[in-house]
Order: sequence, then structure tokens, then C-alpha cells
Amino acid sequence: SLGYVILAGISRFMPGWQAISWAIAVGLPVSLVGSAIFWRPQYLQASGQQILAFSYLGIFSAYVGFFAWNTGLKLGGMARVGQVQLLQPFITFAFAMLLLGESVDIRTLVFALLVFMVVLMGQRARVDKVFATPSDTNRC
Repeated sequence: SLGYVILAGISRFMPGWQAISWAIAVGLPVSLVGSAIFWRPQYLQASGQQILAFSYLGIFSAYVGFFAWNTGLKLGGMARVGQVQLLQPFITFAFAMLLLGESVDIRTLVFALLVFMVVLMGQRARVDKVFATPSDTNRC
């Protein structure tokens, strides 16, 4: 969540694609050290399908997806748009049921409904601006 807050703040001053690109560039040294520490030789034996899946997740889910996400956080506000992500696990459950035939018990469905209701209430709640945006300071 800290990363979202920082990226949303940065996205006020630059496009979302630049914000995530800079975040990746700044985080690269830490990622390289972590990769070196946790590297296993069997990673070289990955199948083409595994490499393709890993590449898709890295390029689209963890990079390109943030272009729109950062812009959405900037336009809709961190508090409201950020709550939408609380629904992501439940959308994943639904697709796992539909596409993979996974079973979901009643406890999971009740929990999903409760989280959905909390997110809905949060979306309708009044949110006061705490931080001034560049456009707010121009009005003063």
C-alpha cells in the first residue's frame, strides 16, 4: 500500500507510465540483490510455457497494468480507487471457479460478500482531501 501511495503522489506530477518506470529503476538494485540471494540453478530448467507466463506477468501485470492504475489513482483519488483492489481476490476466485473448475465453500462466499459490502460503503463515504494537489495550490 505504501508503494501505491507513493506512486499515486508521483503520478500527480508525471504520467503513470513514467511513475512506474522510475519505481522499477529505483528498485532495480534491491531486486538484483534479492534475485542473487534467492537464485536456484533449477530456474534455468524452466519450460517455454513457464518463461512465457513469467514474462507476461512481469511485462503486463506488473508494468503495463500500472500505466492505467496510476492514472486511475490520480483521477479517482487514492482512497476510493485503492479500495477497488480489495475486490481482486474475489474476482480471482470467480475466474478460478469458472475457468479451472475450482470449488469455493460457503465461508469464502460469505467473506467475499462482507468485503464487497465494506468496499461499497467505503466508495460511498465522504473523503476529505488531506494533501493539496498542484491544481489546488493554483486556486489559492
